[in-house]
Amino acid sequence: MEFNRYHNVAKQLKQVADVEDKDARREALRQLLRENNQVAILVQYAYHPAIVFDLPDTPIPDSEWTPSKVPNHNGLYREIRSLQYLTTRTELKQLRRMQIYAQILNILEPEDVILLKAVVQKKLPWKTLNNLFVTRAVPELFPQETQAATDK
Repeated sequence: MEFNRYHNVAKQLKQVADVEDKDARREALRQLLRENNQVAILVQYAYHPAIVFDLPDTPIPDSEWTPSKVPNHNGLYREIRSLQYLTTRTELKQLRRMQIYAQILNILEPEDVILLKAVVQKKLPWKTLNNLFVTRAVPELFPQETQAATDK
């Protein structure tokens, strides 16, 4: 499968999610994650049990951010490393975390905004790329206790 490097992260993951055959989808996901380390990190943020986002349960109101109207295909690629500041692993105040989150949302295209909001809720926005499928497709991204939990 060919991935257009000029597409945003959401379009590339959707391309994988749209593959009908489960084995082909698994191989496409593995290929995408091999070719793009940033997407692999994003998938880990979505499903790794040790990564916990420390944001309020209420979403940021849409009035506080506006998705980029300019095609910014590298927005989420550049900002994936900033997601670490939104987790419980950092010693930032809640207000600062919300500011960082809003700044990230401001530079993303609408598709990537939907993807990021889903990742913060510990899932991906496509039913075919659920936790069980992803952890079995790329077990090397997740700890052994995750494998034991998904095998039950």
